Parts: sequence; C-alpha cells; structure tokens
Amino acid sequence: MRIPYILLVVSSMQITASYASDVDLQFIKSVDENLYKQIQQIARCKALNKSAEQCSKDISKSNTVTSKTTAQPAAQPSPSAPSKWWQASAYAQGQPQSKWLHAADVSVSLSKLSGNIDGDQNSISLNYFSRYDAWTNSLSLAYSKDKVTQSNQLVSDRSYKLFNYGGKYDFNRTWFGQLGWIKEQDDSLSLDDKTVAYLGGGAYLTYSDNHKLHLVMALGNQNDQVSDANRTLTGLNEFDYNVAYAYQEYNWQIADNLMFNQSLSIIYGLDDLAEFADASTSVCKETLTSTATYCIVDHNKSSQYQLTLGLEYRLSKMVSLSYSFNFDHDTQPFLDDDASNSSQSLAVTARFQ
Repeated sequence: MRIPYILLVVSSMQITASYASDVDLQFIKSVDENLYKQIQQIARCKALNKSAEQCSKDISKSNTVTSKTTAQPAAQPSPSAPSKWWQASAYAQGQPQSKWLHAADVSVSLSKLSGNIDGDQNSISLNYFSRYDAWTNSLSLAYSKDKVTQSNQLVSDRSYKLFNYGGKYDFNRTWFGQLGWIKEQDDSLSLDDKTVAYLGGGAYLTYSDNHKLHLVMALGNQNDQVSDANRTLTGLNEFDYNVAYAYQEYNWQIADNLMFNQSLSIIYGLDDLAEFADASTSVCKETLTSTATYCIVDHNKSSQYQLTLGLEYRLSKMVSLSYSFNFDHDTQPFLDDDASNSSQSLAVTARFQ
C-alpha cells in the first residue's frame, strides 16, 4: 500500500497525542496554513478512531475539492483602448525595442467656425505613428473644403490643407530631441501658405495611467506666402523669418471611457516684419511697388498662439467621439485678417494599431 506523503510528514514529525500538546499549532499556521489544516484533519481522524488508510482518502478528497476551487480562472478585465505609446518615452517600459510599432487613426469632423471664417465646415484628417528603437515618427494630414461665409460674403471654394511631420528621439525616460516640418494652406487668409521647420528638444514632465504631460521647445524658420490678390495690393511676395517654437500637450484620463485633451502651441517671431496699411490714409515709410495701394508703416515681431481644448469619449475599443474647441491669435494679422479665430468641432475617430 502507498503511504501518502502527508502521513510521511506527520510520521517524521512524530505527532502523537503526547507530542501534539507541545507543538505550537499557531506557529505552524503562520508558517504554512495548508500544513496546519492537514494536521487538524489528521487530529479529527484520530479522534474518530479512523484507520490511516481511511484518513488518507478523506484528506485526498478534501485537497482535490480545494484545488479545483483555487484553480478557477479569474474574471477577465473588459478590453481597454489601445495604448497611445507614441505619447510616452521608448524607455517607459524598460529598454527601447528593436522592432516596428505602427498606429493610425482617421477622423471625420463637423466644425462651427467664427472669426475670419463663419459657418460650418466638414473635415477629414489622418494621423499615423511609427516607432523603431528610440525613434518615433508622427504624421498628420488634414483636408477640409466647404461653402462658408467670409467677410459677410459667401465663399464657394474655400479649402484648408495641413501636412505636419514630427520626428522624436528619446534619450531616456524624460528627455528627447525633436525635429519637425509643418505646412498649412488656407485660402481664406491673406497669408494663404505657411511653412515652419524646427529643431529642438523636449521632456515628458508627467506620464502615468491618468495624466500625461509633455513639452517641446525649438528654434526654426517660418515662411509665409502672400495670396495672389494681396501681392498686387502690397507688392510683397512672402515673409521669411526665424522663430522660436514651443508646444505643450496634456491628457487626463478622467474615466475608463472619457479623456480630456489640451494643447498649446506658440510661434514667436525673432525678426521684425513689415506692417502694412492703406497708403491713402496712412503715413508710409516705404512702398514696395508703384502699383501697390498698401505701404509699410512699421516693423514689428509677430507671434501666433493656438489653444485646443477637447473631450474624447470612447464608444468602443477602436471608435471614439470627440468635441474640441480651438482658438488661435495672431499679434500682427496681415492686412484685413482678424487677429483671433475660433472653432468648435464634433468628430468621430477610428483608431487602428
């Protein structure tokens, strides 16, 4: 007959009626609760005058029931949204991985505009992210075209295009270097084509499950192309000047399905730019061409600020609904452009990764 292991243990410990009184059962319980329970079972068997074989069967049966209860799988958590790994350092989970990561999202939005543009606007945008080792790429494309009111007149062919590339190299969990190239075309503005190139660095100031905050500061160059109509009025083809660029982004995971997003970008001109006014009513310092009806009246530095506030509600693992408020301000608007513009947008986004 096979002697159960537990009986061997008990036998080696020589737990008898006289010895059991000297054993500190509470100490055994604190060291090994299963062993304590088995000793209690053996003591009950002995008190009932059961044979060793019967005790062995009873204990084996009890252990089998306990094992099945313990082996029940834990409830699986509900599927969560894909992680936004591009917002964190490549060192966030240890060392950077020598493999490619990819993610993309597509948004379709309806916007209510005010400022230079009044009316409704339909837009589509694409964001793509990739990472290999410590290098992360981000690419944003946007396009919108609609009939809107501009300066109280119906504009039938107004369009906006955006191309934004950013490359980021993480040095550690906190610091990174970044370069970027931004191109915007907006035919509702007097300066209808803007290009910014920059090089700098930044830091992940906060990164946790609920709060993410990072900052980028850089130096670069900005080129603003004057629209065809305004070239005739001013005699100016473009502005080309050096800038200091700063970008800050904050994300707050309020609940499992709800996130607050905020971003602020600042482009500060480092060079003085010509300020134009109507030559017939102004004291002119310089007129660029003989046919120009606007002249240079002063030179000042120009800065642009853009603030975005938004809420994103996740409808499913891949689809979310978002609302955003955008406000931008130019300290030196060109000709008759408004200094401030704002828009409110409602968007549906599908994310793939």
